[in-house]
Amino acid sequence: MDTAYLAAVERAFLQRAGRGLMLSPADIALVTQWARAGVPVGVVLEGIEAAFVRPPSRAPRGLSYVRASVEAAFSAYRARQAGGGASGPAAPRAVAEPAARRLTEAAEAQADALVAQALRDAARACEALGELADAASVDAIERALLDRLRAHLSPSDAGAMLREIDARCAQERRGSSPEVWLSVREAQFERALRARAGLPARLADIGGGGF
Repeated sequence: MDTAYLAAVERAFLQRAGRGLMLSPADIALVTQWARAGVPVGVVLEGIEAAFVRPPSRAPRGLSYVRASVEAAFSAYRARQAGGGASGPAAPRAVAEPAARRLTEAAEAQADALVAQALRDAARACEALGELADAASVDAIERALLDRLRAHLSPSDAGAMLREIDARCAQERRGSSPEVWLSVREAQFERALRARAGLPARLADIGGGGF
């Protein structure tokens, strides 16, 4: 599963639910199931939003709270696709401009010259997309940026980040299968890379307001 998919779902749910710092192993298994079933990440996010239209009477304990809503959103999505686009997906959000602005701000605040240059290059790539660029285009730019930031890490820095993640998430690791744990670890590593660069959890989310 693409770790960007997991990170986007994790952020959206935890933000709406107002709980925790990361998804549980059971939650991650459900996200993996959605990804394997071909549910687009935008549809999952749509389902999460729909589940919280009415505030819950108590804080949800996991993604099972939004499962029915996500599955309903996926059914509606497939119906639109089968209908040939008569009532197709909404027009792409203007995500490139706010993403480029945030990347530029992060570059200006960055002390590491190589990281700052990577951020500026990503900002220019977002600007080149135009104001109607969709989230998938910005995600692709972000993926290239994260790969560049990862390559810039020294072995000692990368090792220290992984050791911190292993220590902080020891309980989750004990309750996870190896496959789930690797997804969790990679998502946490990418979160740490973003934090070092001064970025939000997902660039494409900025256009939706707040991060």
